[in-house]
Amino acid sequence: MMRIRLFSLLLLGLTWACSSQPPTPAAPVRSENSGLGTVVSVERVHITQGFTVWRDGEELTAHEGLLIRLDGVNGGNFIPRAITPPLFVLDRSVGMTLLTPTWGRQAVLLMPSPPPDTEAGLWMTLPGASEQHLKGAELESARDRALSANAHGGANVRTPPADAPTTPYPTQEALMDTLMTIKASPEICKGIGKECGYIPQTFLGRMDCGACPAAKVCNLQNQCCTPTTCEALGLTCGYAADGCGGSLDCGFCFRP
Repeated sequence: MMRIRLFSLLLLGLTWACSSQPPTPAAPVRSENSGLGTVVSVERVHITQGFTVWRDGEELTAHEGLLIRLDGVNGGNFIPRAITPPLFVLDRSVGMTLLTPTWGRQAVLLMPSPPPDTEAGLWMTLPGASEQHLKGAELESARDRALSANAHGGANVRTPPADAPTTPYPTQEALMDTLMTIKASPEICKGIGKECGYIPQTFLGRMDCGACPAAKVCNLQNQCCTPTTCEALGLTCGYAADGCGGSLDCGFCFRP
C-alpha cells in the first residue's frame, strides 16, 4: 500500500511539473524561395518626386525604395482578366508592380525600403485583393499564410547595406523608361537598320543602340554621321547646316 501511495505521489508531481511548464512557442514565420519565384537582384533607388505605396490600408508617398527583380513567378495570375491581379507585399507594405511576369518576363517591383541590411518577407496576395482592405487582421492572416514554412508564396529579401549605391531617378516614369529600354548589340541594331541612339518602338520594344564613335554624332535617323565643318563648306561667317541635323556657327560677318 505504501508503495502504491509513493507511486501515486510521484505521478502527481510529474503531472504538475509538466503542466506548469510554459507552452512551446509556435514556429516563427519564415519565407522561402518557392512558388513566388527567386529573387534575382535587390537595388536601392531614390525617386525624387516619390512613388505610391500602401501600408495597413493607407496610401503613402515614399522616396527611398528597393527595385526587386523576380524570376519564376507564375505569369498566369497576371494575364489580363476581369479579376484584379495579385499584389506584391514586402512585410506589411504594398509596393508597385512595374513589370508583370507575363510571357516569361521577370517581375520587377518597386517597394518602400525597410532599414538597411535586414531581412524581410516578400509575398504575394491572392487575385482580387485590395490595397485599401489589406490591413489589420486581414493583412496578418494573408501574410502568415504566404510566409509560413509550408507555404509557396514567399521569398526572402535581404536589404542592401547602408553604404550600398543608390540610383537616383527624378520620377517613376524615368525609372520605367530605363526598365523598358533594351541595350541592344550592334548586330541587333544593324538588323533593324539603326546604328545609334534610342529607338522608341521596335519589335523588341524600346531599344538603346548606344553612342557613335568619336568625331561622329547620332542623327535623327539613328545613323552615325560625320558633321561637316565651316572650312569644308568654304564659309568664314554665318550659320550653316552640319549635314547631320545640327548647325555650324562659322563666326560673325563684318561689313565695311
